[in-house]
Amino acid sequence: MAGEKVHLTREKETLLITVYGKALESRRPDSLLQDRFADEAVRRIDYDFARLKVDDNLAVSLAIRAKALDDWTSAFLAMHPNAIVLHLGCGLDTRVFRIDPPPGVDWFDVDYPKVIELRRKLFPPRDHTHLIASSVTEPGWLDAVPGNRPAMIVAEGLTPYLAADEGPKLFARLVSHLAGGELVCDAYSDLGLKFVRSSPTFRATGAELHWAINDPRELEQAAPGLRLVEETSAYKPEHAARVSWFAGLIFRLWSHIPALRKVGRLLRFQFDDQRALAVASAREKAAAKLSREAGSRKDPIDTICPCASTAILVMPISAWRAIEKRAQNGLKRCASDLPEGAVLRMSRVVRDTDTSSRARAAR
Repeated sequence: MAGEKVHLTREKETLLITVYGKALESRRPDSLLQDRFADEAVRRIDYDFARLKVDDNLAVSLAIRAKALDDWTSAFLAMHPNAIVLHLGCGLDTRVFRIDPPPGVDWFDVDYPKVIELRRKLFPPRDHTHLIASSVTEPGWLDAVPGNRPAMIVAEGLTPYLAADEGPKLFARLVSHLAGGELVCDAYSDLGLKFVRSSPTFRATGAELHWAINDPRELEQAAPGLRLVEETSAYKPEHAARVSWFAGLIFRLWSHIPALRKVGRLLRFQFDDQRALAVASAREKAAAKLSREAGSRKDPIDTICPCASTAILVMPISAWRAIEKRAQNGLKRCASDLPEGAVLRMSRVVRDTDTSSRARAAR
């Protein structure tokens, strides 16, 4: 059977690097990712993958990164089985098949129309999996995503390709639209982008890199609501045995040299429902205003019956009945404007005084 011909260039062509690297790693007997879906897709694509010069070291590195993001995603879905997942710049990644989310999860794969068209040809449809054909920086595609459920946002291999001013705007839109959740991504410093640009694999595509994230805390300011909760290197010393001796040495040194620690990192953010927070804040301000206004008024009992604490005890029963009726009507009229405590206090005084009056009448 003839393979699926692929005609991608520049940034779009880089997705072939990641799917091919994951496929190569998954052919190893000690595979970390075990991504048979990527391997099957690669075998169906009519493309000269040799021109990308993807070696074993790169293949293992891509699998390590993907496995870390998979684990974060799986952990989130275990806590929120009715969540949504936004897989931004999904390319040909098979994360939805690797994780196999529970049926209560709605999964959204988002990428350029040409990429989504290719996904439709290579992968079978899945229930509760939605394909959105759009650049992630176009704001309109979010209209198709529910904003009332916990959300997991995954952006693997995406941030360097975004314009430096578009990336923070995208994150801010996501946080404002969604009902809380997490955002996980990989990020590269300026030095990290230089390393990537020098790679023969990357140069083969002609793609360009733009957005370096030197300090992830800056995203908390650019996208209010985001909170950085974890920052780690995907590459651990225990992974050294999976790569060449030189790459293994880099893995071992990674955590000891500050400049290398920031070259490439995995970031995990959390965010709350910003709309709910805004409503809660408005309610608190309204309650505080009512409390201040109530404090400046006379006690409601004094308003209805001046000197009630002394005069009411010597009133004849007929006079008290008339005042009681007026008080009850007054309560109905002003209840909507009074703090709850004041209404309860007025009712209690009326009730207690009525009991006392009935006792006097009986004597």
